[in-house]
Amino acid sequence: MAKRSKKRHSLHRWHRYLGLFAGLFTLWITLSGIALNHSAELAFDQQYAPSNWLLTGNSIEAPSIIAYKSANQWISQLNDRIYRDTQEITVSNSPLIGAINLQQMQIVATTDSLWLFDHSGQLIEQIDWSLMLPANPKRLGITHEKQLAIQVANEWYGTDETMLSWQPIPQQDIHIVQPAQPPQIIIQQLLDAYNGKSTTYEQLLLNLHTGRIFGEYGAYLTDLIALILATLAISGFTVWLRRWQ
Repeated sequence: MAKRSKKRHSLHRWHRYLGLFAGLFTLWITLSGIALNHSAELAFDQQYAPSNWLLTGNSIEAPSIIAYKSANQWISQLNDRIYRDTQEITVSNSPLIGAINLQQMQIVATTDSLWLFDHSGQLIEQIDWSLMLPANPKRLGITHEKQLAIQVANEWYGTDETMLSWQPIPQQDIHIVQPAQPPQIIIQQLLDAYNGKSTTYEQLLLNLHTGRIFGEYGAYLTDLIALILATLAISGFTVWLRRWQ
């Protein structure tokens, strides 16, 4: 009888400790879940969390930077954002393939669009490549006559001042715009500017809710605690059943 009582006491004790641990986690999951349910009402999907918060999961990874020197400025792309030095000038999901100053404009090219900016960074016009070329371009260049050129597959095309008509031209007449590495201070400022708008409160809540706030192993921690909750349910039923024995 004493032996059975001792076992029952031991079962009660570890059940209590596991319950306390899992209860705190359940509270965390419940509160973050309620907040996620009302995310649209509270505009959490439109507000960005401060960059000095613990933003793990997708947001902690430093994005790769594609950059081109245009006159004395840097045109850079971090994920879907394009910057002029540290000023965000547009958003594009297509890779940046070049930037150049030409005809009193700053010309920025991605694989699906040609973007024309004035020297203050204001957008003048966006031109869709599909309206003019047989396929998406992959490199930007300039001819000896200071005309814009674009490489499509293995062929180069040049344009006139309107930039609406493109004709094949020989490659030997072209200076190809090459990517470059910005100074470290520009890179750090870009990362700071990007991180300030990288994670919405909705994404932060989702990271909290799924455990990804703890990084790549956070989901496994969530799985472990879910198993603990299942174990508590079984052991709780066992404790209740033994009381009637």
